[in-house]
Amino acid sequence: MALKSVELIYVKDFFGMEEIDMEEIVATAKNRVLTINKLKKLRDSINLECQLGNSPHQTIDYRKENNPYLARYGANWEEHIAKSPTMSKYCSVKTLIHHIDDESRRSFKGTKFEDNYYFYHDALTQMTDSKCVQWMKEEGIYERWIKPELGCNDEIWAMKEGELKKNTRYKGRPVGNCPELMPLDNSLFRDFRLNLSLNVAATWHLDKKDPKKFSLATPAEITRAMERLWDPENGTSPSENRIIQDVKRVEKSCFKIVENCGKIVPGLAERNGHRARNGRSDRVLVGNVPKEEFVCAVTLEKLGLHSSIRDLVKVEYEKEKVKFLSNLEQDSNLTEASIFT
Repeated sequence: MALKSVELIYVKDFFGMEEIDMEEIVATAKNRVLTINKLKKLRDSINLECQLGNSPHQTIDYRKENNPYLARYGANWEEHIAKSPTMSKYCSVKTLIHHIDDESRRSFKGTKFEDNYYFYHDALTQMTDSKCVQWMKEEGIYERWIKPELGCNDEIWAMKEGELKKNTRYKGRPVGNCPELMPLDNSLFRDFRLNLSLNVAATWHLDKKDPKKFSLATPAEITRAMERLWDPENGTSPSENRIIQDVKRVEKSCFKIVENCGKIVPGLAERNGHRARNGRSDRVLVGNVPKEEFVCAVTLEKLGLHSSIRDLVKVEYEKEKVKFLSNLEQDSNLTEASIFT
């Protein structure tokens, strides 16, 4: 404020300032904080640090660097990016790969395969990128990724422009778009979406603040609903039986693919709408359950209704059943004469 009161606002105001100028400034200043010695120190400091090319605050265009983030933030540049609000909706492929490897290790812990485990994942473009592959090798993860063996995919022959041509680009690489080898694609994700919709429909009448409510109103509510259903302890979807069923289909698919010399086998898992056709059969839900127990005892669980809302659904079911039977009884008492009077 003292400098502003004598109109010393910019750095350039100190350039070329002589002692006579300082004496005049101090004499006219209303604020006695200003002294000639203080002005001299400011002038000398500015002249020393703010010459062209000598400013510690000069603008640097990091976009010209090979890795702008590394140049700006140093070795921890990935951590800085992860904290950015702009990047909050994205996930680094490294984070994804570490998650896959960590969860695989956890699943095999305590078994004879604890130190010799493998995981399977189809070929995401990010995971098969040469730089990512190199990083996975350095981390010791790449060797645990199940990939084609015994020359599979080393050479792929296909007709192109009327000529049979060889392609080696997929040598040693996992295949992509292969739902017959991925239980979640064939068809557990479909189950999960149906279960999610069912739980949302079953709790539509609850207040939006009710913790039992399943909602798709906001991204946060969608995440909460999905985490409740997918939870390894209290979740209900996909069901254990459906997981086992689709995992076993992978083994059968492998033999069928080998029998057909590595070609796509129609019917194992259609790539166009297969989730709508090859999902679970409604007959699986019924089994040999007595009719009177079907809705309230077994079906609610096997349909994927969350345990926290099953009692609620039973109550609503009983209410609707009473209304239905009441309306049915009233309709049966109607006569042609009473309808048209």
